Amino acid sequence: MLDIFLLVSRENNHTTQAIDSFIKIKTDTPIKKYISINEKLLDKLDFNKKDLKNTFVIVQKKTFNIAREHVKNLLKRSRSKYVMYMHDDDIFSEDIAINIFKILKRFEPIALASRATYINNESKIFLERQSVSCNKIKKMTIYGVLNRYFFPFDRSVLFPTVVFNREKYLSYWSIHKKSIGKHEDVRIISYFAEQGLFLEDQNTSNYFLRLHPYQDSNLRDARPRMKLISWLRSLNINFIYKFVLICSAKIQYYIYYK
Repeated sequence: MLDIFLLVSRENNHTTQAIDSFIKIKTDTPIKKYISINEKLLDKLDFNKKDLKNTFVIVQKKTFNIAREHVKNLLKRSRSKYVMYMHDDDIFSEDIAINIFKILKRFEPIALASRATYINNESKIFLERQSVSCNKIKKMTIYGVLNRYFFPFDRSVLFPTVVFNREKYLSYWSIHKKSIGKHEDVRIISYFAEQGLFLEDQNTSNYFLRLHPYQDSNLRDARPRMKLISWLRSLNINFIYKFVLICSAKIQYYIYYK
């Protein structure tokens, strides 16, 4: 029912920590977890010395130039109802898969996101940058998704925490054959928010998301921003609200990049 993938694309200490915590994730019968890694990185990351327990390894002979290609490759391999793609510089609790599965089984949403605990380059918790953790489940709408992405009052829905309905994800790529680049995540999440029940777990103790200056999201690039604004213009939403979002997207680029 649930396939969880760790997409490994680099060789550094953060990746080693991510792999080690991923291997420790507990699973149940309907849950499978996979590490997808290029064959050139296998020896460099000492995979032969690791106790993989209940973790499968997918050895990729092809080098993917962008994450989207890697995700689509794994999406076609999976036969599960739900899929999740974790980042190789984050850390995960041992119970994350079991906790996610409980919510999926109870509500059967089209997508499920989670709040996260933010950690720094040294894996220490950012005390001043945390969301309030609680045992509540929140329903997301496209307006809630857009507000959180384009306004400074809250953090965006965190893409690597999202569990997607696999069939709907395949439908997304059949509709959107051309990517809008580094901001593709907001278009994907907005699409799912319109398709059905999109939930967000407010518990922050399952996923530890690393913030560091080398992340792609921290790099300002005008061309992807223009593609994002062009996509905003195409949305079938209230004209005034759309105008405010576009203005905010432009201001965001210069003042509170997110």
